[in-house]
Amino acid sequence: MDEDDELIEILDDSAVSSVSIIARESGRAVLASLIITIVGAAGYGIISAIERTVEMVRFLALGLFTTLKRTIPRLDPRSKNTVVMASATLLLITLTTASALLFFFRGEIISYTFLNEAENGILTLSIAFVFAFLSVTFVMEVLKAYKEITLANLTFRWAAPFFQIVCVAVSGALIATVVGVLYGMVIGLLITTALGAALIVNYTTFNPVRLARDEEMWKDYRSYLGPAILGSVFAGIQFSIYNILMFTVTPTQAGVFGIALILAMFVRLPLESINQIFPQVATQLYQDNRKGSINTLFQSTSKIAVTLALPIAIAIAVFHVEIATFFSAEYRPYSIAFAIVIIGQLCAVLCGTVGYLIMMTDNERENVYLQIFLTVVTLGIAFPLTFWYGLYGLAVAYAFGFFFNNTVEIFYLYYSEGLFPLTRDHLFIVSTSVLLLVSLYSINTVLPTSVAVVVVIVTSITFLTFCFRFFFTSGERAAIHKWRHNMTSSIKAKF
Repeated sequence: MDEDDELIEILDDSAVSSVSIIARESGRAVLASLIITIVGAAGYGIISAIERTVEMVRFLALGLFTTLKRTIPRLDPRSKNTVVMASATLLLITLTTASALLFFFRGEIISYTFLNEAENGILTLSIAFVFAFLSVTFVMEVLKAYKEITLANLTFRWAAPFFQIVCVAVSGALIATVVGVLYGMVIGLLITTALGAALIVNYTTFNPVRLARDEEMWKDYRSYLGPAILGSVFAGIQFSIYNILMFTVTPTQAGVFGIALILAMFVRLPLESINQIFPQVATQLYQDNRKGSINTLFQSTSKIAVTLALPIAIAIAVFHVEIATFFSAEYRPYSIAFAIVIIGQLCAVLCGTVGYLIMMTDNERENVYLQIFLTVVTLGIAFPLTFWYGLYGLAVAYAFGFFFNNTVEIFYLYYSEGLFPLTRDHLFIVSTSVLLLVSLYSINTVLPTSVAVVVVIVTSITFLTFCFRFFFTSGERAAIHKWRHNMTSSIKAKF
C-alpha cells in the first residue's frame, strides 16, 4: 500500500469520526445553552469550570490510553484481554487517587477558588463526575484500541451528549440549581458507560476471564507504560492548567472561557478526526521502517486539516460578538476571548499529529523530559497572565501555550526522526486566510449580520475550492473526494 492509499484509508476512517465529533461538540453547545437557561450565565461558568477540570484527569490518564492503542493492535486475543484488564485496574487506582485528593483537599480548593462553603456539596458531587467521565473515556479508548472506531464514536460523541442533555433537562426541571444539573450530567455519563461496556462485550474479542501470561508482552507493556504516563501527566498539566485557572476568574468569565473551548474544538475538528486513526497507521509504518511514508502522510494530513479548519476559525473570529450574545448577553463584553482562544487551536491543527507521532516513534522516554520543560514554561506564563489580566490573560496564555508546545514538539520530532509537517503550501494557505479574515471582518461591520453570514459562507466555499485546486496533490484530491463521499454517506446513514 503506497502513501496515497494510506491517506485514503486515514481520511476514510476519519469521515465517521468527523460527523461524530460535530455531533459531540454540537451536543455540548446545546447542553451549555440548556444549563444557562436553568442556572444562568454564572451558574454555567461554575459547571463549565468543574467539567473542564474533571477533563484534566483524562489528560493525566492519556499515557494509559496511548499505551492501549499502541499495544493492543500487536497482540493476540488473550494478551489483549490481559492488557485491557491491567489498564482498567490502573485506571481505577488513578480514579481513586484523584477522587481522594479532591475530597481531602476540598476545603483548600474552596478557599482559593470562586466556590464558597455553601457550595461544598458541588465539589463533593464533582468526585462522582470524575468517576463517571473517566469510565466513559476508558470504554471509548478500548473500542478505539480494537479499531472499532464507529462504536467508540457512538459511545463518546453521540450517546454521552444525548444522555446528558436528557438527564440534565429532567434533573434541572426537578432541582433548578448547579447541584441538580451536576446530578443529571453524572447520571447521563453512567448510562453511557453501561452502553459502552455492552458494546465491548458484544462487538470485540474481549473476554475478562481468558488471560495470557506472556512475559514478552508484559515487558513491552511496562517499558512503554511508565514513560507514557509520565509524559502524559506533564502534557496534561500543560493543556489543563487553563481549566483550573477558570476558578480564579469570575463565574461569568469562566462561562465565557468554557464556551470558547467548545468553539475551539470545532476548529480542531479536522485534526481530531485524523487523530482517531493516524497514530495506529504511523506505529505500523514505523515498525516497517517507512519514515518517508510517515512524513508524507504527516504533511498531507496537516495541510488538509488546517485548510478545513481555517473557514471555521474565520467565521468564529468574524462573528464572535454575535456568538457570545447568542449564549448570554452577559458574555458579550468578553467575546474577543473567543478569537484569542481559537488562535491556539489553529496552531495545533497547523502542526498536525505531532504529539502522537513523538509517542508512536519510540521517543516516549525523551518525551518525558520534553514535557517537563514545556510544563515549566507553560505554568510560568499562565499563572501571572491570568492573575494580572483575568479572562484575557487566561485566553492569551492558552493561545501561547498551544503555539509554544507545538512549535517545540515539531522541532524535536524533526531533530529526532526527520519528520516535519509544514510545506510551502501551508504558508500560502495560511497567508490567504489572513487576508480573508481582515476583509470579512470589515464587511461584517458595515453589512447586516444576515448578509455578512451569506458572504462568509460563499467566500469560505471559494477559499476551499481554490486551495483544493492549487495547493493539493492529485493523491490528496482523490483522498478528499473519498472522504467527502464517505462523510456525506455517514450523515445520511445517521439521519
